[in-house]
Amino acid sequence: MIGFTEAGTVLRQARHILRIRINCVENGRRRAGVFNAPDLSVAGLSVSTSSCPSAITIQAQIANTGSLGVVAGVPVGFYQGVPPDGVLLGFQTTTVALLPGQSQTLFEEFTPQSGDIGPWDFYVTVDDEAAGLSLALECGEDNNQGSVGAAKCVVVQ
Repeated sequence: MIGFTEAGTVLRQARHILRIRINCVENGRRRAGVFNAPDLSVAGLSVSTSSCPSAITIQAQIANTGSLGVVAGVPVGFYQGVPPDGVLLGFQTTTVALLPGQSQTLFEEFTPQSGDIGPWDFYVTVDDEAAGLSLALECGEDNNQGSVGAAKCVVVQ
């Protein structure tokens, strides 16, 4: 949503955000511009059940596919369930700056209830607004989530 003053002009912050979003689209087609921005994404998501049934490890590869870097500390939310109704397992934050084209892998452990061998669904949200720390100026928000489903423990009897 774009904000306007009473005189009908676009608010300064809204102009800046709009300029970044327009340039992000243009940059993909034509040129690198003055108002480049990062674009954080979940580039990969996997689950390790090697410690089942005591723990499951969720592994998320967080990437910056934009044209500007981001500082360390980007919040990443790990959830059990399906979006948007999952149960928050915890937040991790990136520990390094992510320049364009770089990524970092983060981990979160899920402890199943006793006797529960699954299946479980998980999802991850990078730049998670639920953490209250979202980077508002990003090229796209539609690639900030990844999910994996039907993870379960294999029980040999």
